[in-house]
Amino acid sequence: MASIVQPSPGLAAATSLPSARSRYLQLALIVLAVGLVWVLQGLGLVQGSFMTGQREWLYIGLATMLVGLIGLAWANRSGA
Repeated sequence: MASIVQPSPGLAAATSLPSARSRYLQLALIVLAVGLVWVLQGLGLVQGSFMTGQREWLYIGLATMLVGLIGLAWANRSGA
């Protein structure tokens, strides 16, 4: 008979996936960072894009940052 090798519990814990809460936090931080870049481009402080100096990207960036902040608050509040 062939024996089935079971991984040790320590190995399984070391390679476990991040929790849902940490994934939500990471996603919210990414959204917040993208919004910040768009705000800076809308203000003309970040060069090299068609968005540079375009006032609409300032507002789109502010809205995106607001979504990121709401996401951060939600991820920290929920016990996910």
